[in-house]
Amino acid sequence: MRRLLYGASSSSRANKVMWIAREAAVSFTHVQTPTPLLRADPAYLALNPKGTVPTWVEEEEDGSRFVLHESNSIVAYVAQAYGGARGLFPHGARGGAEAWQWQDYGETSVQPACSPMWWGYMRGSGYPLGPGGRLVPLDRPKLQAATAKALGVFGVLERHLSDGREYMLGETLTVADATCGVHVHRLFKMVEAHPAELGEAARQLGHVRRWYDNLRRSQHYLENVVAHA
Repeated sequence: MRRLLYGASSSSRANKVMWIAREAAVSFTHVQTPTPLLRADPAYLALNPKGTVPTWVEEEEDGSRFVLHESNSIVAYVAQAYGGARGLFPHGARGGAEAWQWQDYGETSVQPACSPMWWGYMRGSGYPLGPGGRLVPLDRPKLQAATAKALGVFGVLERHLSDGREYMLGETLTVADATCGVHVHRLFKMVEAHPAELGEAARQLGHVRRWYDNLRRSQHYLENVVAHA
């Protein structure tokens, strides 16, 4: 079988698939074609009609293909199919649902809240971006409002982690850590770059910081998340 991951390393959604696949010790070929070129490629659109990244493809010797093109679905599949011995996907319906709710929270709450901060603090741009990903003028009041919203979103994680757990579901890394874990790195990178503006707020996220430090103990996290943002 040949496995392919489409999605440049600059994509946070590709990052989490890269990370969890490495944790699961599954081999794959990483196709880092820029997203605009993929969107213009009929062969890619035949795999993923949305033209988004990442896309995970498994090609069998008989030519048949298994294709996924939602990052959370890819992470869940890879963890279950290849990472069972490492406990990456919790056992049972309740364990799986609990993990999935934090994947959902990461995708529907954390990621949208972080994007305006990231582009504002790290790229000096407003958000959303202009046509073709063009940077747009930064609106400081909007950035401040976006920052307050994002810190509130991370405050939910702070309360969840306040019982001293090392990871989102307890003492071991699971897929529940994947999406939020990608964006917590971006948060603390912004804090490091803008301590005067963000340092005090970050000090209120001590449990989130502890969790982030736990994630950083993984070489796979360092190589597939930290190295690319």
